[in-house]
Parts: sequence; C-alpha cells; structure tokens
Amino acid sequence: MDRVNLVTYFLRPTIRKGAINMRKLKRNGVQVKPHVTRTAITNLPANLTLKEIHKIFVRYKKSQGMSFRTVDDYEITFGYFLDFIGEEDLKREEITADLLLDYKTYLIEKYKPNTCNVRLRTMHAFLKYCYEEGYVMDPLHKYVKKVRAPIDNMEALEIDEVERLLGAVNQ
Repeated sequence: MDRVNLVTYFLRPTIRKGAINMRKLKRNGVQVKPHVTRTAITNLPANLTLKEIHKIFVRYKKSQGMSFRTVDDYEITFGYFLDFIGEEDLKREEITADLLLDYKTYLIEKYKPNTCNVRLRTMHAFLKYCYEEGYVMDPLHKYVKKVRAPIDNMEALEIDEVERLLGAVNQ
C-alpha cells in the first residue's frame, strides 16, 4: 500500500451497528474531538454566540469528568465576565484582545491579585478551548495572563518564641 491509501485506510472509521468505531480512530492516533455543528461552506462552527459557546465548553468539561465545583466555578466566573460586558451576548467575531485586556484591567482595579488570577485562569481555559475547537481564529488565551501577586514573606519564629508556644501547650 502506498502512503495515501494507508492514511485513508486508517482515517476511515469503521461502522458497527450504525455507530462510528471511535476506538479504532484513537488507536490509530487520530485526535477525536466532540461533535461541533459546522457550516458546509466554511467548515467553521456555525454562527454561535459567546453564551452558546460557553454552554458547549461546560458540557465538554463535564464529559471530561471535572468535579461539580470546578464546573460551577467556570459558570460563576463566566457570569462575572458577562457582568463586565453588560449581559449582552457577543458574537464570536466580537471577542477581541482589546476586550480581554479591558476585562483584565477592570479586574486589577477592582480586586486583589489572587482573585484576579482565579477569574483569569478560568477565562484562559475557556479561550484556549475556543481557539483549539475553531470557535475563534486568534489565540486570545495568550492575552490572558496571570496578574503579578506580591509575595508574602513570613519571618521565622525565634527559639524563645517556639519554647513559649510549646510551653503553652503543656499547661
């Protein structure tokens, strides 16, 4: 078999009782992605809004076995982003780097660095998913980076302070 026929053989899914045998595809090294509605003309995902893409993202994360708390955090922090943009639903073309940088600036002005990082981390995961699945054409997740947080330096206890603590336990 020549190379072209070999590739098409391995990429051709086998049909078993009306379903595609995804295990064969995975076994042969083919990346299997979740079902996405695509238009016939552009081969891009249909004209979805930001909220619709986020619903697909949450469903994908649930299918990965993420804990309830993690999925709930994705939804809560996405709600914060919607509050920032004014509850309006954006089309995927309206998600820009400028919008994300404005959101990051808003978080820095309003919250402490650790809170900003929690919210930015979930946005980063969402935007990376959007880029990898073709919902957005630009790697917007690269614009969402952590905020530099000050390092808390704790001083060690002196020997007499440790002895006082241990003495208080014995009393």
